[in-house]
Amino acid sequence: MPKHEYNGALITAIEPGSIADEAGLEPGDRILKINGEELRDVLDYQMHAYDEDVDLEVARGDQAELIQIEKYAGEGLGLELGDVVFDGVKQCTNRCVFCFIHQNPKGMRETIWVKDDDYRLSFLEGHFVTLTNLSDVEWRRIVDERMSPMRVSVHATDPAVRQKMILHKNAGKVMEQIRELVSVGITVHCQVVLCPGWNDGEVLRRTVYDLAPLYPGVESLAIVPVGLTKYRKNLPDLVPVTPEIARDVIKTVGGYQRDLKRTIGSRFVYLGDEFYLQAGIALPKYTEYEGYPALDDGVGTCRWWDHRWRNARKNLPEGIAKPRRVTVVTGEMAGPFLQKSVDRLNEIANVDATLIPVKNEFYGGGINVAGLVTGSDIVTALAGTDVGQETIVPEIMVRQGRFLDDVTLEDIQRATGRPVRVVSTDPAGLIDGVLGL
Repeated sequence: MPKHEYNGALITAIEPGSIADEAGLEPGDRILKINGEELRDVLDYQMHAYDEDVDLEVARGDQAELIQIEKYAGEGLGLELGDVVFDGVKQCTNRCVFCFIHQNPKGMRETIWVKDDDYRLSFLEGHFVTLTNLSDVEWRRIVDERMSPMRVSVHATDPAVRQKMILHKNAGKVMEQIRELVSVGITVHCQVVLCPGWNDGEVLRRTVYDLAPLYPGVESLAIVPVGLTKYRKNLPDLVPVTPEIARDVIKTVGGYQRDLKRTIGSRFVYLGDEFYLQAGIALPKYTEYEGYPALDDGVGTCRWWDHRWRNARKNLPEGIAKPRRVTVVTGEMAGPFLQKSVDRLNEIANVDATLIPVKNEFYGGGINVAGLVTGSDIVTALAGTDVGQETIVPEIMVRQGRFLDDVTLEDIQRATGRPVRVVSTDPAGLIDGVLGL
């Protein structure tokens, strides 16, 4: 067969003894078509790969061949794919006044420049989309295939304000779009990036009370503070969320929550943890997050951690066989919560763990979440420190072995002279890392 032009779905692993294994598929092969249909993404793959008869057009190198498979309907092939979209991530054409991508210097990790506004990543991986960059075909696909839930960056329901903030001709249609999604049974989670002077005050009130009547179709509204770096050049003037502003927002949103709990049965609107930490006000109780619908947006992360930790610590050992001395790094925001956990781990015999909250000097000190900690700041924070046997890093800081500033895990290892261990960003990961499991 001739060389094929499509990228297709890259196979990264084959389950031994699976249908794919028996059919002769191998890691590195690319599936170009299934039953004659081109594959745009993993959704197309799932739609066709579970048929009873499956014809795969597979590329190996420069050649393609047809592999025919007979199996039971609903039976999987037993392979893993390298990505969830195969035709390229849909790029954002907005010019949002607060866009974090525009606030980075040169030399950053390549992935940071991917400015996606892809509806499939919203459905599959929890990314937020603005709905402004959809073609008619893509919109109909969301509706026809009932891609639920969708996560939508609203920022303001006032059309003029949203237009001013997003700078896209379709920005003012968001309420119309959300109503259509809800009308066909698609659940929507909404987000506001709060920019003082732009979408707070009466604008925020309108946003909350435009969306709340659509509950439970619109299940939640998360409000997170704008993140500003020292690299904002030739960009619109924005001011950070100060402790005073944070206290005002907490008071205002608390009023909305009490009203909505009474009228629709849910608090509905939730604030990012940064507001409470900035204001020096205690976080809401665990139950007040009502199932954590906005956890992936950093809403309730600290309280969620605390709850998970309370369960995980019940199974901690009294001691371990060999002495274990390590250093754990995190962002400034998570420091006070993680310190309690590290202190408890240090009560285990033969455990000596040190927690170092890393100040984000790279971005100017105003960014304090763990996911935006850079490798260069870790190197600075650990300079002159005996880190012990290993440095423990949460996986949220790293992608493909690189931090945001393109510093690698190997760079950290060279700077400290000790191995670096990447662990899951949860209590289990911390426990495994500190105990060496």
